[in-house]
Amino acid sequence: RAYFEVVDWGIEMGAPYYVVRDGDLRGPFKALYERLSAIGLAPALRRERGRVVLRVVPLARRRGVGRVVALALFIATLATVAATGYLLTVLDEVLHELDASIALNPLPHLIGYAVAMMGVVGVHELGHKLACRVHGIKASPPYFIPFPPIFGLPIGTLGAVILQETPPLNRDELFDIGMAGPLMGFIASIAVSAVGIALSYPVSPSFIAERGGVVLPTPLIYEALIAIVRPDLGRGQLIYLHPVAWAGWVGFLITFLNTFPVGQLDGGHVLRAAMDEKAHLVLSIVFVVVMALTGFVLMAIIAAILALRRHPGALDDVSPLSRSRKLCLALLAFMWAASFPLPL
Repeated sequence: RAYFEVVDWGIEMGAPYYVVRDGDLRGPFKALYERLSAIGLAPALRRERGRVVLRVVPLARRRGVGRVVALALFIATLATVAATGYLLTVLDEVLHELDASIALNPLPHLIGYAVAMMGVVGVHELGHKLACRVHGIKASPPYFIPFPPIFGLPIGTLGAVILQETPPLNRDELFDIGMAGPLMGFIASIAVSAVGIALSYPVSPSFIAERGGVVLPTPLIYEALIAIVRPDLGRGQLIYLHPVAWAGWVGFLITFLNTFPVGQLDGGHVLRAAMDEKAHLVLSIVFVVVMALTGFVLMAIIAAILALRRHPGALDDVSPLSRSRKLCLALLAFMWAASFPLPL
């Protein structure tokens, strides 16, 4: 009652709930959270049957698995990325045909790929970490996911994750955490791709066909970068990607998949910050279907599993998303569309 105008209250399943007067609740809620969290409790604000209901629940704290494990995973990922770099430089005979200097000394190019790939993934997670720090949310160090160059996927890593150890307080914080990773990863992918495209090699379609090469689906942002960085590219020519350029292409693919507004993917967090749980679930299912229809079947299955898990939202799920962040929803849509790998 020191923070809200309580119009009704009761006990439900052993826990108190309070029906409070609607209005500008953001400030009072934050003040109450600071008081309750000190004793291991947290308020949760929801709209239920047309009423604003505040419940007091135990403060959920999810612990990471520790810095030693994070360091071990980082070293393992560095090893699998280096192994992929070896495959892309030392064992790529077509690359040696195009650039004899790489055959003589592949190490700088191998290191370039490893730095670019780890950088794109690391900067993405750094975005999440910085957003958590700005809002005072405790989070684990990044846990990189190693992936050996098998199944025809010369990548070296499946990305990284951080675990939030305390929940976001309101929709703005949830939005910032979801948006910061893809945004910084997108910018890092632009920088890496620009350098990589400058290092790449113009070739004819027949050159690729004779050597059994694959023409990659090309994101619109990648097409724009090629036009800017390689104005020397002749009509009808293709580009044989330098390993650094491949790291940039993978970075855009990571951005594309993460910005899908599904479940608890980054785009799903942003979507949940903008709407209620029911609408979020419906749109998640729609975009799972879109993901499957665009060819990412395995990712669609994973996303469907994530979508079926209830997204808890922020603790204060009543105070609306700020106007400036609503405008930034267009930025998420732009990154998703610009990173879409189109078969051009």
